[in-house]
Amino acid sequence: MLANPAISTTTGWPTGFWWSELTHPYLAFEVVGYQMEIFSPRGGACEADAMSDPNDPTKYSNSDLITQGFLHTRSSWRSFRTPNR
Repeated sequence: MLANPAISTTTGWPTGFWWSELTHPYLAFEVVGYQMEIFSPRGGACEADAMSDPNDPTKYSNSDLITQGFLHTRSSWRSFRTPNR
């Protein structure tokens, strides 16, 4: 389950799901043969938190090689923008 986009009550900045919280378990489950469906509480588009993107200019997550690989090799990753309900 992915979080829907929101605004942080602490910082006032936009937030979303954290890439590594999706990609690391996704890879582990895929390796053992599980089929996965991605959901969000309210349905509709999901946006990743920018700081969780290894390509973000802040470089906060630039050492996350699993997410980097996922973003650059998965043709289906865009489907997570509009997950199932």
